[in-house]
Amino acid sequence: MIASATVVLSLAGVIFGTDDDKAQVIGRIKEYCDQIRSIRVQGVDRIVKSGGLWAKTPAAERPVYDLKAKSFEYDIWVDPPKQRLIWTEKRGDGNVLPSSSQQFYDGQTYTYLSPSTRSGLTVKGASYVTPLKRGPLHAIGYCFLDTYHCSLASLLTDPAKVTVTRLAVTDKGTKWLVELKSLPDDIRPRDWSEKGRRQTLVRMWLTINEYVRIDRWAVYSPRSGKPESDAIYGRPIPNLQLDGYNLFYGFVNCDFRPVRDEQGDRDVLGPGRVLHGNGNATYETRIQDLVINPRTSSHAFRPAIPAGYSITRPTDNGDSRVEVSGGLEGTAVRVREISQQAREVLGSGESLRAQPSSISVWVVVSGCAALMGGVALGFLLWRKRT
Repeated sequence: MIASATVVLSLAGVIFGTDDDKAQVIGRIKEYCDQIRSIRVQGVDRIVKSGGLWAKTPAAERPVYDLKAKSFEYDIWVDPPKQRLIWTEKRGDGNVLPSSSQQFYDGQTYTYLSPSTRSGLTVKGASYVTPLKRGPLHAIGYCFLDTYHCSLASLLTDPAKVTVTRLAVTDKGTKWLVELKSLPDDIRPRDWSEKGRRQTLVRMWLTINEYVRIDRWAVYSPRSGKPESDAIYGRPIPNLQLDGYNLFYGFVNCDFRPVRDEQGDRDVLGPGRVLHGNGNATYETRIQDLVINPRTSSHAFRPAIPAGYSITRPTDNGDSRVEVSGGLEGTAVRVREISQQAREVLGSGESLRAQPSSISVWVVVSGCAALMGGVALGFLLWRKRT
């Protein structure tokens, strides 16, 4: 009888993990997240119609893209509270859409630039800064959903709400399932209700050896039992579905590789590909470059505004003014252009002011020049067409 009880307790320790296991796993997750102080990622997002996250084995089944949908290219750099997002939207034919934008926040000033309209906005403070779009920074645990910077480790501050389960021991390390019921009080995603925070369930699947590898993680809401309410979460995602819960959003990381730490001695493991989404829409992110703790520059989070941009600047009294800005580089270019024009005029030896009696001559000469220019342009267009 005693021997049987000992076996049962031993198996419980292997399956569910002991308190020491829980402390060790939470500690390793914290070390991993603490190492990634700042991060920069460049990648491409595409909408997936089938395969990918829709498959039972997402990493193994090749995604089928929606070629009619938009794709998104981006360069994200986050060094809290600083943030930079260069975002380019493209149609299915590859043409860039006017909604592409560049956003910068250096901790004091927010700058927005629209290259297609050569317009922008600068404003003091962080009122225009929004949480990052869901993607690879969330997938590797750097950000929780709809927060500016709350890592997965920041969810595990109350061990009483955390369950750690050992799933398997493999040649690549020990696989763990970490489960959290209810978000901590200091984790408040933007626009989430208090009830939603309390009912949230988070699950993380990890592989731990000398590295911490986040294989996948997901956020769930309890099912209401009302078909019309549960239907808003869309179709089931086989690899992430959980009985009694709706999948709010999930991530699956694929193709792991070492990621360089530019200001440290130890690399981390990061994905080369991320599958993410929910029952309504899924995406694949192809990561082109991922760097942790990148070295910064003076214009990384507050750009030199290019010449010719119409920049809106709010004033202290609540109004706003629009300025055509050149920035330092644009001013230098314009000075060189004016100087060159002046040198050409002075070097020509011609009078800078026309005599009153010669106005008619200037009109005739200008008309002839315009006519000849039109004929030449028409001839060139005809040659090009034929």
